[in-house]
Amino acid sequence: DHIIHGSFRGLDYLCIQDANDLETRKVIKAKKGELKGKKVFVAVDYNESELIDKEVIIITNGIRIDNHLLSLCHDVRMLIIGDGCDTDSLQGLVFNSMPNLERVEIGCECFKSVTSFHVKCCPKLRRVFIGDGSFTKCMECVIESNPELLELQLGSNAGVSISKPKPNDKNKKTPKGKCPTKNNSATEHSAEDTGEAL
Repeated sequence: DHIIHGSFRGLDYLCIQDANDLETRKVIKAKKGELKGKKVFVAVDYNESELIDKEVIIITNGIRIDNHLLSLCHDVRMLIIGDGCDTDSLQGLVFNSMPNLERVEIGCECFKSVTSFHVKCCPKLRRVFIGDGSFTKCMECVIESNPELLELQLGSNAGVSISKPKPNDKNKKTPKGKCPTKNNSATEHSAEDTGEAL
């Protein structure tokens, strides 16, 4: 009934379901209490003051997202957007110059009205996950100047591992599922690059 000293020190999110009595144990309750102060759930009637200084923002299913809400997420480490979310009037969705952002999760059937999606200049961003049926009208996707990006998963595809090409591999064809980075900072990804349908 204890977590080994030092384990899960940087944990942002903990979800335990259908695990017998594990969720009721003291150590799990304590860890959940510790994490509660770091995150906030955004629903229809959210309070702006609750988003201040939060490391994790979870936008619940079906919320209409506008520029103001995105601006309140500027300093988060993790942004989780639930299924069926869309924008009120934005044609483009942009995550730009978010200094602490490390992870973005976008649910299924999201942003169906958005025609462009940009993720730029997020120096700590490592992972982006996008659910099935999202961005169905998107005609432009630009992911650039995110030097720490390791993983990009589009729908239920296996994902794309970001790797920098070796100097002597410039003329070699990139293997399926790999996207080399330009100047170690930019990635442009399309269905043609990986042989996968987005």
